[in-house]
Amino acid sequence: MKKKTNKASDNTQNKKKSNLNWKNKRELISKSIALEVDLQNRQIFFDSDISQKLHFDFATNNVDQLINTYLDPEDSEEVIKLLTEAERGLEKPIPFHFIHPVTSRAFKFEYRYQIIYVKYASTRLQGELVRT
Repeated sequence: MKKKTNKASDNTQNKKKSNLNWKNKRELISKSIALEVDLQNRQIFFDSDISQKLHFDFATNNVDQLINTYLDPEDSEEVIKLLTEAERGLEKPIPFHFIHPVTSRAFKFEYRYQIIYVKYASTRLQGELVRT
């Protein structure tokens, strides 16, 4: 009988890693991400652990900074305009292209939300990011 070489075991480990990587990508595609946006304070709150799903950590929770950093420049103006309309009471899904900073791939998302009015006349959008 022949013994397994180290190369064969390395190949199986690489296959396992790539399968896990595909599993994480599939999870990102299939599951929605719970998200809340505070329009007065310009902050964003993730209900789940977003850093594990996307495999990187956002450096800030400021809405404007996230839009300028991670969204396609062509979509950023439209997203800001739709957020302003949402502040006035219009509930309309917000489509955009998210650019992953590690892989530089663009993912098309849509933010579906409902408007929630919190005390002191603060407006929040509570919804989820859905991959389209």
